[in-house]
Amino acid sequence: MSLPRNAGVLLFVVLAALSSWWLYQQTREGLAPRDGSQRHDPDAFVEEVDLSTLDATGWLQHRLWAERMEHFPDDDSTALTHPYLELYRPGEPPWRIRAKTGWLSAGGAEVRLAGAVEILRAAAPGVRPAELYTERLTAFPDRDYAETDAAVTYRSVGLEVKAVGMRAYLDQGRVELLSRVRAVHQPQGSR
Repeated sequence: MSLPRNAGVLLFVVLAALSSWWLYQQTREGLAPRDGSQRHDPDAFVEEVDLSTLDATGWLQHRLWAERMEHFPDDDSTALTHPYLELYRPGEPPWRIRAKTGWLSAGGAEVRLAGAVEILRAAAPGVRPAELYTERLTAFPDRDYAETDAAVTYRSVGLEVKAVGMRAYLDQGRVELLSRVRAVHQPQGSR
């Protein structure tokens, strides 16, 4: 008769030990020392920023303005408030891009823009004016390329096109609209 009673006590002790070990592991992970490397806090900020990038020959390639920039050391990224980007090509009007907010990758190769994104290019001899509007855009200034998977509106002389998704090859002045494309063309001089 004492064997079943001792087995119950032994089982209770084993379960209590396992539960204690599990609780200790959970608590230990939660109390691990933190050096701040997992935090995403800015280490520097600048207001009224104007950054210019030149190509190898010294020509202005692109320029970025922002009301405020905040640098984050954990991933070396930069948050932008009201960014404005201009991309220059010799002999052509610049592409002008603005948004409410932005994000700049480490090294500046990728720029993500969000909130009332506007992309404009003025007319010039042999160059049609262009206006594009979307809610988010990813631009790669060094590659003269931008894209979005969001709804986009494209306007030029006598033309308005609405679509979802876009690829813009800015150095070629070429825009690909990806899906659900609807266009309204009004020839000049008609009304």
